[in-house]
Amino acid sequence: MFFVMSGFLLSASFEKNSDLNRYSRNRISRIYPGLWACLLLTIILFWVVADQNFLRPETIPWLIAQMAGLIYTPGFLDSFGYGSYNGSLWTIVVELQFYMVLPVIYILYKKFSKGSNNKLFYFLFVLSMGLAILLRFSTEFFGAHKHTINNLIRYSFLPYAYIFIAGILLQRLKIWQWRIIRGKALLWMTAFLIYKYLVPSHPISDIGSMILLAICTVSLGYSLPGIATRYLKNNDLSYGVYLYHGMLLAILVELNIIGSMEYFIMVLVLTFFLAWLSYKYIEAPAMNWNKRRKPKQLPAPQQISVQPEVIQARTKTEPEIALTNFIPTDR
Repeated sequence: MFFVMSGFLLSASFEKNSDLNRYSRNRISRIYPGLWACLLLTIILFWVVADQNFLRPETIPWLIAQMAGLIYTPGFLDSFGYGSYNGSLWTIVVELQFYMVLPVIYILYKKFSKGSNNKLFYFLFVLSMGLAILLRFSTEFFGAHKHTINNLIRYSFLPYAYIFIAGILLQRLKIWQWRIIRGKALLWMTAFLIYKYLVPSHPISDIGSMILLAICTVSLGYSLPGIATRYLKNNDLSYGVYLYHGMLLAILVELNIIGSMEYFIMVLVLTFFLAWLSYKYIEAPAMNWNKRRKPKQLPAPQQISVQPEVIQARTKTEPEIALTNFIPTDR
């Protein structure tokens, strides 16, 4: 769902404003400040609450890698909690690769596609889907290097590219306007669960379930639209929830605080509280600071003298009107 939403939202944003400098700043300000704050709090809580010692040589290279987004669990944390210091953060390294791949996709689109057709996106979707199936089957043939190569594949964008491109395609096809999608979240959730429980697991059928989940994700986003704004008052807690829930679970498992509905509710409350703090004092200030940075000013246009009668007679052509409507914004 994370990768589908990324393809859906990033492609829509990039199509409105394809300035690479602004695109890069937006991505950096969205990911890194929140991640760094989460890492700092993780070390403090693991040390104070769970008595985990970070004064060791392995900490420095591990921390540098985490701050760069190259997420992994170091050896001294292998036995902590459920075996990962924050189980969801492995997807960040994949997401960062998607950030770099997206502009390349649109450069290819502008070079090889005519008009607004989606042939290139269909081709990339089929190609990446075939690659994902091939990678699932090929992992059995790596012999002694199987574990290392499997990890490299897992942390690359290649096995998940079809999910990301599916999000791009769903956005470009505007499927949120389709009657069968908009407001039909319960229908698609039911279809996904039936497929998942009745169809035997297989590399090909698993990809089918992911495509179904991609459609379900968009349907969820456009069923009861505005409910998040109404209750969260424009506080986007999604990234904070993603960052902190895995870390809290690791601590509670380490402390053996498990097996009770009260603990489950406690995780929910603490997760949303930390997410709110993260958005309020880390993420939103970082994004606002980025927005306040003034873009480079273009040189002033030269003055051209035109006769009054020419001005009166001249009207805009269709391409000029289209270009006027397509001026990118900073939003």
